[in-house]
Amino acid sequence: MSVSSLVTLMIVHVVFDWLLQDRETAKNKSHNFKYLFPHLFLIYIGLMLWGLFAAGLNHKQAFVFAVANCILHGIIDWNIWKLYAYTVKKRFKHLELFTYYDDRWFYNFIALDQLLHGVCYIVLYNLIQGGIR
Repeated sequence: MSVSSLVTLMIVHVVFDWLLQDRETAKNKSHNFKYLFPHLFLIYIGLMLWGLFAAGLNHKQAFVFAVANCILHGIIDWNIWKLYAYTVKKRFKHLELFTYYDDRWFYNFIALDQLLHGVCYIVLYNLIQGGIR
């Protein structure tokens, strides 16, 4: 993957995974499919556009890249905040005093979430470039 392809992919990711995601979706996508599926559809659109116009993938490659990443993206988003909630319950005995924005682990989990998405993008792109024609 070229540097320009990677940079444009990260821009697409920021736009479609962050900027177009409202607070309600961010809070609910890990436990309600009503919020997760529309979020994944936006990710699909962004990745298809990137694959076809920025990465030079053919239609089949772009489709496989977008769908596979949406599946992995959904698995990550569905589970990462459940894992975070589990760590909160283990670390804080009095949850009524807990505020997530004061917890450094909250930001670590955001970084982990984004790292996992980025690794999926790079690995799947390289697999598709090497195998799907």
